[in-house]
Amino acid sequence: MLRRLQLTGIAAVVLLAGRGMAAPEPVALDPVVVDLLTEVSQDSLFNAVQTLYEFQTRNTASDTLSTTTGVGAARRWVRERFEQYGAFGNYFDWDDDVCNVSQTFRNVLGTFPGSQPNRVIMVGGHLDSRTVDLCNTTASQPGANDDASGTACLLEVARLLPALDLETTVVLQAFTGEEQGLLGSTYYSAFARANDLDIEAMIANDIIGNIDGCPGVPDCGGGPTTDQDSLSIRAFSGDPATGASRQLARLTKMIGEGYVDEMTVRLQPAIDRPGRGSDHIPFYEDGFPSIRLMETLEYTLQQHNANDTIGNMEFSYFRRNVLINLAIIANLAQAPESPDTPQVWDLGTGGGIRVEWPNVAGDVAGYRIAYRYVDQGDTLYWADVVDAGAATTFDVLGLVDDVSLAVSVSAYDADGHESLFTEEQLVTPGTVPHAPSGFSAVSLPDWVELTWPPAQELDLDYFRVFRSLSPDVGFVAIDSVGASTTEYQDASALPGIDYYYRISSVDLDGLESPETQSEKGRLQELAPGLLVVDGTRNGAGGIGNPNDADVDAYYATLLSGAPVLAHWDWTTQFDNSGIPLTDADMGRYETVFFHCDLRNNGSIDQVTTELREYVENGGQLFLCGWGLKGNLTDATGDLTDFGPGDFFYDVLKVQSVRTTPNSESDFEGADPLDSSYLAIDVDTGKWPFLGGNLNFMDAFLGGLVDGAAPLLGYRSSSAPPGPNDGYPVGLKWPVVSPRVIVFDVPLYFIQTADAQSVVDQALREFGYGASAGAPVVPVESALLFSARPNPAQGETEFSFYLRQETTVSLELFDVQGRAVRVLQRPDVLESGRHAIEWNGRDDRGRRLPSGMYYATLRVGSEWQTREVTLLP
Repeated sequence: MLRRLQLTGIAAVVLLAGRGMAAPEPVALDPVVVDLLTEVSQDSLFNAVQTLYEFQTRNTASDTLSTTTGVGAARRWVRERFEQYGAFGNYFDWDDDVCNVSQTFRNVLGTFPGSQPNRVIMVGGHLDSRTVDLCNTTASQPGANDDASGTACLLEVARLLPALDLETTVVLQAFTGEEQGLLGSTYYSAFARANDLDIEAMIANDIIGNIDGCPGVPDCGGGPTTDQDSLSIRAFSGDPATGASRQLARLTKMIGEGYVDEMTVRLQPAIDRPGRGSDHIPFYEDGFPSIRLMETLEYTLQQHNANDTIGNMEFSYFRRNVLINLAIIANLAQAPESPDTPQVWDLGTGGGIRVEWPNVAGDVAGYRIAYRYVDQGDTLYWADVVDAGAATTFDVLGLVDDVSLAVSVSAYDADGHESLFTEEQLVTPGTVPHAPSGFSAVSLPDWVELTWPPAQELDLDYFRVFRSLSPDVGFVAIDSVGASTTEYQDASALPGIDYYYRISSVDLDGLESPETQSEKGRLQELAPGLLVVDGTRNGAGGIGNPNDADVDAYYATLLSGAPVLAHWDWTTQFDNSGIPLTDADMGRYETVFFHCDLRNNGSIDQVTTELREYVENGGQLFLCGWGLKGNLTDATGDLTDFGPGDFFYDVLKVQSVRTTPNSESDFEGADPLDSSYLAIDVDTGKWPFLGGNLNFMDAFLGGLVDGAAPLLGYRSSSAPPGPNDGYPVGLKWPVVSPRVIVFDVPLYFIQTADAQSVVDQALREFGYGASAGAPVVPVESALLFSARPNPAQGETEFSFYLRQETTVSLELFDVQGRAVRVLQRPDVLESGRHAIEWNGRDDRGRRLPSGMYYATLRVGSEWQTREVTLLP
């Protein structure tokens, strides 16, 4: 049950009885809304579905001129009904090629402006229908449940909305192009994002009128239905669990069940059913809080065919689902704005938390705090919702220690209309402090920087910093910092040493948390040369799915003459041994060469933070792979936009990526957009499928960021060329002395000579010269270039062996990549063994400080580099 307290002072306090509380309920039921729900008419819904049914087909590419059949007649009728009910009716036009029909297509909108017109609630259903043949535009495709039900819901809501005093604008939108890939909603969502529309909630209704099915088997195994469910509806929402979309689903459950008590809203922790989708997805991907409402039991044998008829719908159930829609729409359209994200703290005294948030202007009568359990019990829905009254700082007591909570806040008005709850913040009540979360180490040239989020315990005294030379044992406290601190710089770290760090929290009573997990750090060296990261996970082997050894051998050939200093293998080191790739590992080397040549490889997405840190702190990154968008993000649509804060935007300098659907498998190669690069072609011996065209390939659309320059453009094999044709698949940034070179192409599946040309030119841009080809003189072995003694105190000797007379140079660099000593200027040396001494001084005769240095030997077109440690 709800507990409303009218308290004043800095913090209101509520005592809870622990677990086992009643399900959350609305603040209050608005009698106006209660009365309005009684006006929802089953006959009205039936008539709307019947009319849509009688247009025979509403296929997106069907007739637009007829007054009786086709999508054109249907959309005109829907607009007329919107206007008849008092909405501002209009169309949203979008251009595309749908089923070989290239023209302007239209969504239908009915808008009810609110007193705060810039705040928007979007409610959608899709107007178009289909049959088994997606592009059959003339056959009967009634689409009664899929999705005349969603469109009829919009019309019934439009009929009743004028009775309400709206604060928020409500836009009802009948989308087209849903069946061909969510086209109409994708175009509108992109428009909304580009124009900064404030869509506070998006609710898609798609297939909401059937009660027959087989639990867990949507097609009933090809047989008849076995069960009925007329008392529940599913609400799908995308991750994260703490995000706005999941919060919209939770609010819909609470409000819907509060007003329609015979119904259950079943929360689904997924964006949609596996392999399926609806018009909420583009809005979700563009950052708008979005859910899909859908019947609980579906019967797919009555979808996308002539069996999707009115006779297979249950209109009393359909009406109850419309009631849930109207209840949540009426609530949100009259509610205050959501508060800003709250701050939450553990009181530190056991069983209590403090929640604090800014005041919300306008018609606000109070606030409520929702919390749910994160790691045990029902983690999907709120455990309780607590009324905070008018307070903006609130203590919740009586909680269970050491059980993590997700906490959020809403605002409500005098009639009980409640805003969307904020995104959730995590906190764990307790007596003993908890180990800080989000602890990380960043390797810089002069120190290792440790960071962590602000403390959550109100009674915290300080953080203790530990260091070790092992990730598991031997940690010694090296310092402590105040409770308000969120970073620490270890300037005592020495060059060339791997360190491991942990921190702990200590409260005013001297109680100390466990130590955090270890984080690796090392002074950044950026030694001239490459760290090759084999991010291509082990495949089954054979054509089209190479194993780890196949890929290793291929890149060993491409980089046979490159200054490769080290390798890091994802399969061997991470998958098999659990050793993560850190920025400390990458920071030892001037260049990271990262390849990920299998689709949905799932490696790059785990190190985007580390790669970002590496590049931001001066490293050079070469990145290539198959479907980088799929490897870096969880985006599901063909077109995905990126903005500040996204790895694609900030590091790779890409604003938008379009991935070809499987039906558009047309990547045969890429052509130069920069004269320094040569054309490349798919190696059909390694990829003989789909006519030798790679599928699910990305192209960079929408312009590049920060002046990044395109290098290669997508070449489509289709006639006419596909939509990705000509758009960049490779880029560099910045143009001069680039630090990032990206090819969204799997070089393993490119002709070897073509891939070699790409690698060679990229290495030239990074300042290394060509990678392979015909070296003047190969260095026999890494062992033939050595430094002894090493570490050295005062003097050391570099030795190397030449098979024949050739040009040689030897130069020393410090850890920041600065040349400090030329030991051998470029000159022709005879074959045989050579030795060059170094006395620990620079070119001006000054004694160099102790630390790590790099000797780089150039023999013809090849390089070899050795680390040298100079002792005090």
